[in-house]
Amino acid sequence: MTKFYLEKIINTNRESVFEVFSNYENYQKLFPEHFPSIRVRSVRENVSVV
Repeated sequence: MTKFYLEKIINTNRESVFEVFSNYENYQKLFPEHFPSIRVRSVRENVSVV
């Protein structure tokens, strides 16, 4: 399984950060050097297979 680490101090709330990082479809736009393509295989309740 691929692991992704990003460390940066920002002035925002946790909900905003969670919203960005839980939106897998935008990883290709946000981090193109690390994620040249993204495909969501399935989503069931609180589990996503990407």
